Amino acid sequence: MEADDDRHPYDRTYEIQVVDIGHDMASVVVHSDPFTEYLHLARFDDGWKIVNAFYRRNRPNQVPMIEPVLRLATLDDVDEIDALMKSSTRDLFPILYDDAQTEASVHYIAAVDRSLIQDGTYFAMEANGELVACGGWSRRDKLYTGSGDAGGDARPLDPASEPARLRAMFVRADWTRRGLGTRILEACEAAARAEGFQTLALMSTLPGLPLYERFGFQILERVDIPLPNGTTIGGARMVMQLPSAGPLRQPPSSR
Repeated sequence: MEADDDRHPYDRTYEIQVVDIGHDMASVVVHSDPFTEYLHLARFDDGWKIVNAFYRRNRPNQVPMIEPVLRLATLDDVDEIDALMKSSTRDLFPILYDDAQTEASVHYIAAVDRSLIQDGTYFAMEANGELVACGGWSRRDKLYTGSGDAGGDARPLDPASEPARLRAMFVRADWTRRGLGTRILEACEAAARAEGFQTLALMSTLPGLPLYERFGFQILERVDIPLPNGTTIGGARMVMQLPSAGPLRQPPSSR
């Protein structure tokens, strides 16, 4: 407890909001004076346990959080996107991966692929002047960051016979379970459809599986994803068929 707040915790009034529950994970926001806490819980054999906790002090006259704005990322965003990717990975991956897997993921997966930004296929979400989520798609062959460099990575895909790639989705830990990932997925789906793609494919890490399954992706196979330093992390190859005509499908959204 901080020195300028001498109240006992039991003397405070708490407002508890369960933001979302999916599979064996849940997100909870706890409002009290003077803090707002963001809790991630996981279900174990003996019940639910808090596995991550973040808080912020509610300051007088604090600028209220606004609805995040979705826009295309630019090269000026690279440093902030890189920081967002790494902080999201460090905060969320320990729920399902060990320390070595998390650190390898920070180094190899949480890295900006500038080609996505240069191609105009990478999105950023901004709130209160800060980036809180990012993600995109690709018309090129590379499936995921961390797969190493291959000669055919930059090869343009054939929309008629090959799936577009969904790439590099990250949400800041204190903004999860608010529909940001779904909004980015909707934008990616619309853009890929506009270029004639009929399918989306991705390599998902374990923390992303609930989001992608809710959106309509199906698991093709569960795999151990190899990283360049020899570490492997659990994941899944996933695919989603895009409607060939008609209005854009509206997937379930937590917004």
